[in-house]
Amino acid sequence: MIVCWAFLLFEALLLIEINVGLRRKRKREDEGELDVISIRTMAQETLGELGGTLATVTYVFLGYTSMIAYSSKSGEVLFHLINVPESVSGFLFTAFFTMLISFGGTAATDQVNQWLTVSMIGLLLAIEVLAVLFGGWSGLERTANWGKVPATIPVIIFSLVYHDLAPVLCAYLGGDLPRLRASVLLGSLVPLLALIVWDAIALSLSAQTGQVVDPVESLMSVRWSGVSYMVEAFSLLAIGTVKTKRNRRRKVFEA
Repeated sequence: MIVCWAFLLFEALLLIEINVGLRRKRKREDEGELDVISIRTMAQETLGELGGTLATVTYVFLGYTSMIAYSSKSGEVLFHLINVPESVSGFLFTAFFTMLISFGGTAATDQVNQWLTVSMIGLLLAIEVLAVLFGGWSGLERTANWGKVPATIPVIIFSLVYHDLAPVLCAYLGGDLPRLRASVLLGSLVPLLALIVWDAIALSLSAQTGQVVDPVESLMSVRWSGVSYMVEAFSLLAIGTVKTKRNRRRKVFEA
């Protein structure tokens, strides 16, 4: 996990260096206000037209596949919460955020995303604290099975990735490299620590059941002060933040 975090941190710092370099180059040519320099533009400037096209196609593919997965998962979560068929609830959930992004604009979408993110972090902390209090930390004492690590790498990387927001961050901070480096470093520690605690809880739950199980399903099966509803709500908030962030991430690949 630490290796994945270090690799992604290096990648984010590299993207920031490229973005700031292009911002300074454009500033010498145009003293006006600078917009977000997209990843597509960064790829075109460093790798040529083919690189820009490849980066765009890859991102679009990732965006559509992940949105399909999140829409499907939202239907499953809502089915457990309000007992509405998965296909219907998933469609309505997706339609709600589609209308928010289409008619609410960037300002409204960002505001909603901030509230969803704060609520999601609060629920995650509450779930992890409850799990630890009820014996969910003994997993750290288990003997590691390093043969299982390669299969977990894609999930770890997907959980820690945030690099498509680097151009927006560079625009917000005006290309200030020291502040950008500090922001990326400190910001990357938050999901890293959350993932470490979550993995420790997952290992502990697996040890208690004597087999490898989905930690979310394990938490859903216990009777800890409504923790099952907290897990479902957290899952729904996590999906909602992904959907609202797509509005901001569109800027990342604009010309």
